[in-house]
Amino acid sequence: MNEIATKNKPWEEIRGFLLSESSGELETYLTDLSHTELIRSLFRLSDEEQRTLLLKVSPDSAAGIVEEMPDTHAAEILEEMPADDAAHIVEAVGSDAKADILSEMDQQDADAILEEMEEEAAADARKLLKFESDTAGGLMQTEFFAFPRKHTIRK
Repeated sequence: MNEIATKNKPWEEIRGFLLSESSGELETYLTDLSHTELIRSLFRLSDEEQRTLLLKVSPDSAAGIVEEMPDTHAAEILEEMPADDAAHIVEAVGSDAKADILSEMDQQDADAILEEMEEEAAADARKLLKFESDTAGGLMQTEFFAFPRKHTIRK
């Protein structure tokens, strides 16, 4: 029998990792998935499995996964998590996505997550939440790259 016919689908592999004790192997597996495979697999998992996945990997990996989800879905999944766990993930999400996700949440849930976040990260998120999502302020990011003047950049 050929190898492709016996290979598990990515979401089946992820389910197997969720039942195991090894989060490191799960993170490595997720890193090796293409963007399309990751999104397709996420939506084959139940909401509970998605929450378990986000809790099993590092906050940075979870943030990368959350950023791949539509904002409304990410908000729904994070709202169902304990606020302190969700806060670690939201802190690691890029500033533009952070504001979009928080704005999709019920105000009470968003406030609970913001309360659990580090003070500076929460303050930055609150600033961006003041803007409508379809305005320049709502689309902007607070992160930027800076290089000393004496450095040159080449292609």
